[in-house]
Amino acid sequence: MNSVTLVRRIHRTSALVIGVQMLLWTISGFYFALIPIEEIRGEHLAMPEVGFEAAAIDNFQSPGVAINGFMSAEPTAEIVGVSLRHLRGRDVYYLQTKLGDRLSNRLIDARTGKPLEMLQPQEAELIASQLIQFTAPLSSIELVEVVEADSEFKGRLLPVYRLTYANSPDVRLYLDAWTSELVARRTIFWGAFDFLWMLHIMDYDERSDFNNNLLRIFAFSGLLFVISGFVLWVLSSQWLRKRRTRKMLAEIEQQ
Repeated sequence: MNSVTLVRRIHRTSALVIGVQMLLWTISGFYFALIPIEEIRGEHLAMPEVGFEAAAIDNFQSPGVAINGFMSAEPTAEIVGVSLRHLRGRDVYYLQTKLGDRLSNRLIDARTGKPLEMLQPQEAELIASQLIQFTAPLSSIELVEVVEADSEFKGRLLPVYRLTYANSPDVRLYLDAWTSELVARRTIFWGAFDFLWMLHIMDYDERSDFNNNLLRIFAFSGLLFVISGFVLWVLSSQWLRKRRTRKMLAEIEQQ
């Protein structure tokens, strides 16, 4: 078997393995480049975030008093971090906590030192209306406490409220049920992005593992396909064939 035949066989075999996936990589890459990531994330739907500006901080309870009040209600909790924020219309201590093996964020009123209860649906609806840049009647609001692995909402702390709107059925907002933060926005662009991202990284379960073995195998096959194509072009080029012919003729003449 000569070198051209060997390289051609490698090229064809790798093409069978990688051809369809390379097409999917191209289609998904084109979509990623075509649609701005800000629109995919729905950033144009939300009001700009306002920084925290505490007034009359002397009237606040000390962080220690506030944390002790929370720990009395949740004695098994572990405090990971504490910061001052302005959420739910008041100044609060924002606690990052660990309850068992589950992370959670909780709020404590900075003036009274009392932990805030989980948002009620009516309060969540009102807060969401102040965080978005469009006006539409609410279609539904649902408390989400468990999500599937392939859900459009994953990797965030639970529970959250999912809000959908009558005039914008492709828009879904996710509001943290404890802190009232707008943690995610989902649009029709996101749905297509999430599906194409799954195909792009070849993680068909969690859609987040960029270092899985299947992707490594196809990436290596793609590398072989490209390299063998360049080698095949060189070996099959007219210049090289003419050079081989001249060499053969020279050898014949020497005989």
